[in-house]
Amino acid sequence: MTHVLIPCKPFDVGKSRLAAAIDPDGRRRLCERLLRQTLTAAAAAFGAGQIRVVSADAQVRRVAASYQIGAIDDRADDLNGALDGARRELLRILPSLARLMIVPIDLPYVEPQLLRRVAAEDAAVVIVPDRQFDGTNLLCIDSSYAAALPFHYGPGSFRQHFDAARALGVTPAVIVDQRLAFDLDAPDDYRQWASDAAA
Repeated sequence: MTHVLIPCKPFDVGKSRLAAAIDPDGRRRLCERLLRQTLTAAAAAFGAGQIRVVSADAQVRRVAASYQIGAIDDRADDLNGALDGARRELLRILPSLARLMIVPIDLPYVEPQLLRRVAAEDAAVVIVPDRQFDGTNLLCIDSSYAAALPFHYGPGSFRQHFDAARALGVTPAVIVDQRLAFDLDAPDDYRQWASDAAA
């Protein structure tokens, strides 16, 4: 059984790197739209009870609750710390979970079947890189390593996650999928996605 952590910043501070393409109110609406889309896809793939949003923001948690999805407080100053704390909490309440998947909200082409494909991969660690093979867009970890694999989100995270898995004796599976590799990380990404959505 796959459990999912979805980290989400407060809507008014998320996607700040898109400031050149979209105004603050537009970014707030975009972040909520992306969160809702991610919750919908993850719930369809695995069931709402298998998902937790990682956020201390009341509005984010209300949106999650509207999908019958629970939340874990983000008590850290950075994404890696937030995910590490959420992982410890999830393992505390669900010590027998089979797989743990980290799904960010900025994958606009995410779909249930894509998430299920990643979860079904026969490997202890599965990494979906971004288009540049720099970032980590999806990370799925088998129960044997769910507590041990360190999080390295940030620049160069794909290689760092790959090397961290190897250090644990695991050869990660790398899934290259153009839909999951596309993330909204820069103004040009947003413009391309907006153009596709309008077509």
